[in-house]
Parts: sequence; C-alpha cells; structure tokens
Amino acid sequence: MVHTFTQAFPFAFRLYDKKAGRSKIDLAIEMLSSLKVNPDRPVYVLMDSWYPSKKLIEACLKKGFHVIAMLKTNRILYPKGIAIQAKQFARYIEPKDTRLVTVGQERYRVYHYEGAIHGLDDAVVLLACVYSIAESQQDLSAGLELLRSRKGHSVIEFIYDAAKQDIPIDVIKKQLHVA
Repeated sequence: MVHTFTQAFPFAFRLYDKKAGRSKIDLAIEMLSSLKVNPDRPVYVLMDSWYPSKKLIEACLKKGFHVIAMLKTNRILYPKGIAIQAKQFARYIEPKDTRLVTVGQERYRVYHYEGAIHGLDDAVVLLACVYSIAESQQDLSAGLELLRSRKGHSVIEFIYDAAKQDIPIDVIKKQLHVA
C-alpha cells in the first residue's frame, strides 16, 4: 500500500508460493524496487516483526527509504558491545531512563536505544511499555512482552484500567492467565 496523508492505494501484489523457491523477503524487495518515488519526498517503509531482515532493510536504505519496523523481543541488541535480547535488556531499564509518551488515550514509557542490533551496525530502537506497568512494577520487560503479544486493545485497556484502580500487578497477571 502507498499512503498519502489522506488516502491509501495498493501498488503491487505478489503471490507467495513456498515451492517457487523465492522468499517473502525477496518478494518484498522486488515490490519495493518497482516503486517509483519523488526523490524530494521521504519514503517510510513500515513492516511487522517478520520482515526486518538485514537484506530487506539494506535494500530499503539503498533506495534512500526510511524503515520503521516492529522487532521481536528476542532480537539481539548490543548496548556497550554486549549481546542481549531486547526482552532481557528491558529488565535493566528504569522509568527515570524513559520518556512518557501519550498515543490517543494510552500512555507508554519509551526507552531510546541507538546502536547495533543483530545484522545491523546502526539502528534506533524504541522499547515501549504500558505506563501503568512501568510505574507499578519498575520493570519494562513485562510491559514489552505484553505489547508484543497483544492481539488488540482489550488486554491493554484491561491492564490500564486495573492499574488505575491500584490493583497489584501480581493480581493483574493472575487474571490475565485465567482469561
């Protein structure tokens, strides 16, 4: 899809067939290479957590495109040169090292990481968690896992509402496991 500020247009489709021997990444690169853009306007390629491979990101950067992608929580970061999964790294982040960001009615704690990730030497990663979890638990890893695993806003709304009522995080977790 190609989006303007007010409209979206389909621009390319490819049928993925495992037996054909071409990967989804190769098909994505093929579609991006067919996109004709105005060099004076920035292009942002958005992708979910299955697509941000080194090969695809480098293809985007070669065309001058910016990449915004979800990362899996097991993605390896290299803070101070030490390899660690994002979900493990989140355990060491304290709320004072984050910024409070509001999106619609939801508030998040966001940590800005800039450096290497597995496969890329220079990246910016924003680790985010639901504000109420960060404040009540002092640990961003649970909030990060929740954001990665949620299927819709209902879980986020449930946790947010429960946290506003000062329900302990352990009780919230138990209720989530029962649901």
